[in-house]
Amino acid sequence: DYLQLISENPNSHNNGRSKIHSETTKALKQLAKELDVPVLLLARLPAPCCDRANKYPTLGDLSFINEIEDVADTILLLFSHEKYLEENFPLRTTEESEKEFTIRHDGWCKNLERVRSQVNVIIAKNSNGPEGTVILSLNAFGLENFHPMV
Repeated sequence: DYLQLISENPNSHNNGRSKIHSETTKALKQLAKELDVPVLLLARLPAPCCDRANKYPTLGDLSFINEIEDVADTILLLFSHEKYLEENFPLRTTEESEKEFTIRHDGWCKNLERVRSQVNVIIAKNSNGPEGTVILSLNAFGLENFHPMV
């Protein structure tokens, strides 16, 4: 599951979700070191980041997890333009002609087709390598294309 669904340790004397998240991330980091294996921790971003004009996630969106930047070796953020384009289906305004609307609608369709099934993987923190964005194109069989964008 993801971080927010991990329940509180009954032996813990700390209160509050933020402290629970911090304890969990530290414990998982320690487990990774002890077992010498990578640990993947998933977390959902809070709703307010979806309310802003630029929906692209940033490290700041993880501020609800204290010390995540200090504990994690790598932080990946996922983003799909497709979802937000679909939500903004163009409607004809009273001021625009049929031709103007058709041009705008066709542009929207082309943009949607361009980003369909793409996921931007934002490498927001990488202690052992470069940061940047990678675009993954997915199809019914899995990964189709890999486009690094540093």
